[in-house]
Amino acid sequence: MPLIAYPASGFPNASLTYSATTDRAVTAGTNLDELTKFSILLLVKPTTLTTARRIFCKRAAGGGVGWFLGFSSTDANNLRCFQNRTGTDQSYITSTVHLVVNRWTWIAVARDQSWPAGGLWKLYSSDLNSGAWKTAAWGTATDGTNPYDADAVADLHLGNEGNTNNTAFQGSIAFAALYRDALRLNEFNDMVRTGNFQKDRALGMWYPGTHATNVFDVTGNGNTLAITGAVLGASPIAHLGTNRSIWVNASAAPPSGNRRRRFFMAA
Repeated sequence: MPLIAYPASGFPNASLTYSATTDRAVTAGTNLDELTKFSILLLVKPTTLTTARRIFCKRAAGGGVGWFLGFSSTDANNLRCFQNRTGTDQSYITSTVHLVVNRWTWIAVARDQSWPAGGLWKLYSSDLNSGAWKTAAWGTATDGTNPYDADAVADLHLGNEGNTNNTAFQGSIAFAALYRDALRLNEFNDMVRTGNFQKDRALGMWYPGTHATNVFDVTGNGNTLAITGAVLGASPIAHLGTNRSIWVNASAAPPSGNRRRRFFMAA
């Protein structure tokens, strides 16, 4: 498998670390309500896998309305995508492992209410070191019934759910973005490979760890996250050392010939 390198420009070089159950980063949000389609891109490193913890969430304290990406309530090896409906709630749970303790991993999620039944959510993961993408197989795919609950009352949480809930993600988060479209895998891959995360297509984009009290929204949409408890963490590329340069194939798929380019990482 070819080695992967990441460009210095635009690539996350810090993180926010969560340890206490109430740690969180929150915004009331602008233009984030009642989304019929959206995508999420995250760079995370869990230190512990615990059932029912949340990674990214727009859901009111105590639940009831909204959506979340988090861990299954019965098996911490599986991720769960969930949205409240007025009848039966929507719940998709992976049957494949996507996060490994102490390993930086990209998590990409796309959702569209117009997609066919049983396929309303798509989830992909990519180990930061290998660069290979894994597509989620769903062990549970419950579409739910009746209209989706209005979620305007719910704040957007990075690393937790609701101000009174004790469901914080355990580990570090170095990048988060919420896009207005349901993106394809090749689009996620291009962003990760080039460092161009297309903030013009995002409702919010955040580089946690660059400020102790806030995570600023670089899109200009004003969705700055206020930090409670979580602290500044390490860079996801620190393990590359001072000379952060690796030869990398110019495309995600193995190319014909010997097409390669070199990225240099700032120390």
